[in-house]
Amino acid sequence: MCPLVETSDGIRLHVTDTGDGAPVLFLHEYAGDHRSWSRQVAELKDDYRCITYAARGYLPSDVPTSPSAYSWRQAVDDAITVLDVLEVETAHVVGLSMGGYTAVQLGLRHPDRVRSIMAVASDPVPTLRPGPPIWTRPGSSRTGSDPGERPSSGARWPKGPAGYNSNTTTSRRGTR
Repeated sequence: MCPLVETSDGIRLHVTDTGDGAPVLFLHEYAGDHRSWSRQVAELKDDYRCITYAARGYLPSDVPTSPSAYSWRQAVDDAITVLDVLEVETAHVVGLSMGGYTAVQLGLRHPDRVRSIMAVASDPVPTLRPGPPIWTRPGSSRTGSDPGERPSSGARWPKGPAGYNSNTTTSRRGTR
């Protein structure tokens, strides 16, 4: 079954819903889409209800042109909308990279909807990193208090550890 799920802001998400059993919601990475999970779905569909969807901005879902249509909060809301429309009360949530961050945020903000979380190759929760938040560090031009928001256009993220030069890579064999 491949329904289109409409979000609260009118974006249509392409969803696949395959199999029977305990629901598993798969959240894809930035460089993939709902099809990235095809091998896992093929393997698990006999024992689990496997749900995937193309995130907003990934065809065949709608691709909003406004940057304001994209945020980690919106990604969490989209996941909840998918679960709601498919009448899934709770699900195991598996996310890769970008999807892993969404999975963790989903669990933090809606723990009653999550049976378990597997966040693979994902950035840790920014608020749990040691030290001050990145936007309060000296030299950062980022402002605001929300760890999940991206800097505005022109704002700078740190480029790497102090002394790191992106034109030079150091390995055990020396500088390349």
